[in-house]
Amino acid sequence: GITLSDFVAAEGEVFFNSKYEDLEIMDTMALSQFLQLSLTIPLNAYMEVLSNETLKMFITDLDILSHFKSLRNYFLLMNGEFCSSICHQMFSKLENGIKPVELLNYQSLHTMLDNALQSGSRIDPNTEHLSFIVQNSPEKFELHSPAVLNMLTLSYTLEWPLTLILNTETMEQYQKIFNYLLKLKRISWILEECFQILKETHKQHGSELLKSQQYRNVQHTRHQMTQFVNCLENYVTRNVMQTAWNAFTQDLKSAKSILCIYRKHTNYLKRILFLCLLNKKSFEFYKT
Repeated sequence: GITLSDFVAAEGEVFFNSKYEDLEIMDTMALSQFLQLSLTIPLNAYMEVLSNETLKMFITDLDILSHFKSLRNYFLLMNGEFCSSICHQMFSKLENGIKPVELLNYQSLHTMLDNALQSGSRIDPNTEHLSFIVQNSPEKFELHSPAVLNMLTLSYTLEWPLTLILNTETMEQYQKIFNYLLKLKRISWILEECFQILKETHKQHGSELLKSQQYRNVQHTRHQMTQFVNCLENYVTRNVMQTAWNAFTQDLKSAKSILCIYRKHTNYLKRILFLCLLNKKSFEFYKT
């Protein structure tokens, strides 16, 4: 029940009640140690209590762990039903020749987002923070480019004090990963569409088509590309996303402050960016 002010006042009273002669013979090192014991120890004790209460608030009241899970599900596309729904809606509209002004508007984007969120079997209360943002709207879509949807990304709006951990810089890293995954998913979707088109073409023209060198070359190229992209997708899902998440959740068990949580979460994102070849060190290799 003793406060810090009461403690300092009591120690000060003892100090000022000492005789002047006692102070003259008091060793300087002893005085330094006295001040350290009088102030540092109680201050450290109060800081530890404050840190524990703040940590409790973030975990219990603000439920920061649920936000980590939601960001993983949506920005990292680890919710399979959400990922499948949002990608199919978006990519099919692109292939049907939709114009940027028709796709990149609030009503169209959030209709797709609502449909994707409703496709999941579990209700996530954090979906209210989720929305699409368009950085710029082109005159037309360059469908031959893997980065055709780079102007589109997800947004996750939070208020203080959650922004102490999920700040602007952190969210930009999530958006960078989301755009990379969206690019990868679209390439995979396109290759699957190619397979279906070639399959239907074979049905229409019969076995005579198999004699075509051009047809065999196209099938061979498609098969090689599909194998590579499937391996890359499996690597990203298992060796990057799942492994990094397991390490992060295990690492969180030793967190003793919100600063510690922030650092562990930052390391978690850095690990993903590094393994996905999205950081500066791996840029040249990724470009190749």
